[in-house]
Amino acid sequence: MSVAARCRLTWRRIVSAPELPEEIEAALVRPLYTRVFSLLMGHVTGLCLCALVMARVPALWPAVFMAALLGLLGARAWVILLVWPLRSSPPAALLRWRKPYEIVGLAWALVSAAFCCLCVAASGDEVTRVLAIALVLGSANGIASRNAGTPRFAMTQLCIWLLPLIVVATVLGSWYPLLSLMVTMYLPSLCSIVRQHYADMLSLIGAERHEAALASRFNAPSAT
Repeated sequence: MSVAARCRLTWRRIVSAPELPEEIEAALVRPLYTRVFSLLMGHVTGLCLCALVMARVPALWPAVFMAALLGLLGARAWVILLVWPLRSSPPAALLRWRKPYEIVGLAWALVSAAFCCLCVAASGDEVTRVLAIALVLGSANGIASRNAGTPRFAMTQLCIWLLPLIVVATVLGSWYPLLSLMVTMYLPSLCSIVRQHYADMLSLIGAERHEAALASRFNAPSAT
């Protein structure tokens, strides 16, 4: 087996999740569309950093990333607006929009991570570097909590956010290799948190379904 095949197999084992009924899967996916405030704040913080870098760094690339992030914010808002009326619809209608949402989310993570790494590697401004590192770590924390109901999506986003920072910090030298070591240890711990949150959510949903089944059984009229 080649190294690439082994890496793919290992990754599948890490992010593996059981096949679930549509009702449970929809219950896990629904928070992606309904927790709008945290989603908006995730986009706004990146745009604020872009605006700051545009003011402090005399270069074109901050404006390019600003345009890209604004476009992704518009795409995400479009998906949310289309899904919002379907919150109470059958599970199949809600799950149909999962892939478009995840595609936009992964693109946002990729563009944002690239922007932050460029801030660290090429800005030459310590304030920008510190704020970019803070944005990466804060976004990773939010993803581990908000997207735990979809562990494959969450852990893929975590890798997109954190792995580039690990590489850039290793190359920069000075104190940055220490940062690289810390983030390297931080990534698997966040993935573990995602998996634990996911297991807890499944347990809660299972308990609610069990209680509902018991209630319906006791409330059903007895046969005479």
